[in-house]
Amino acid sequence: MTPGPHLVPTRRRALDDLAGTAARLVLVTAPAGGGLSTFLRAYADAADATHRLLGLSWEEAPGSALAGADPGGGDLVVLEDAHHADPSSVQALVSAARAADGPRVVLGWRVPGGADPAQDLLFDSVRAAADEVVPLAALSAEDVAALAEQRGVVLPASQVDRLLRHT
Repeated sequence: MTPGPHLVPTRRRALDDLAGTAARLVLVTAPAGGGLSTFLRAYADAADATHRLLGLSWEEAPGSALAGADPGGGDLVVLEDAHHADPSSVQALVSAARAADGPRVVLGWRVPGGADPAQDLLFDSVRAAADEVVPLAALSAEDVAALAEQRGVVLPASQVDRLLRHT
């Protein structure tokens, strides 16, 4: 899989790992600001996702995150910001992926912070049902240097280390 040039090295490796798995239900997690949306968009582009869905915190109606999508076998569904999606949509996608002829589903979820017990419970259930969990770790020194280089700035190692300590 050839990711776009905007992905940093650790995300490129994670993208290759995700592309190489046969898992039907994949949960991708990252801390807030950890590049989850960028990663999922690059994956959806590279894998030619059939359905690209977005969880929106203000849409609470059951099924609203599905946006009318009815994924079937052979489809690839990527739900960005699953932590904002209504629980019915998340549950429907998990159930669809678990079915014998269901789609491949990749859910992007910001690591829960414990502020919403109902969301934490849903996250734990999805994580338990997932065939594979892909945790996106904090950016490495290599990643920070690559981000700077993408913007035309070459940082010495000491400045990269300093940036890492402040984030």
